[in-house]
Amino acid sequence: MERTSTQFDAVYENGVLRPLKPVELPEHERLSVSVNWATDPLADVLDWDAHELAAIEGDESISLEDVQAALSKIPGSMADAVSAERDER
Repeated sequence: MERTSTQFDAVYENGVLRPLKPVELPEHERLSVSVNWATDPLADVLDWDAHELAAIEGDESISLEDVQAALSKIPGSMADAVSAERDER
């Protein structure tokens, strides 16, 4: 196995760093660890894959007003749709 550096997000719990996603490391491997605090308070809850996809596929020529105008043409409301779906279950 080629030794290179890797970076991953982790949570510190009960004296142990726990990676948020599986990491490929040999068992009992001795490592040097640097700690950097997340600056984004939502870092734990954001879906980073969706965020990256949106950055790639996003169209900067479409304004927020364009989106709001398009959404306003949809009949009913999101709240009504959610309520109706919950009643069906």
